[in-house]
Amino acid sequence: MSTVLFEYSNLGEAIRGTCREWCCANNYSHPFCQDGEWWAFPSGGVMPVKIKTVMYKACGYWVKIGPMTLALFPDGSLVRDISTLADEVPSIVTK
Repeated sequence: MSTVLFEYSNLGEAIRGTCREWCCANNYSHPFCQDGEWWAFPSGGVMPVKIKTVMYKACGYWVKIGPMTLALFPDGSLVRDISTLADEVPSIVTK
């Protein structure tokens, strides 16, 4: 789980930003959303893959939207069990 807290103005921007951050860190490019699913091209690939099929469970990102702080997976879903993150204190990065 990333210990950086990214600030966004709304949930849509947070989801797009989280997806882009994950893609950059994992050598995927051209992320896009189709029918509610996030896709991206693997390095050197010619066919996109669903991000939720290639992400790992500990790849959530802390995001701040106004007064609310939450954790998102790169496919836009919420990290529901943050009990394992109790010791991680995110540092703030404004996007």
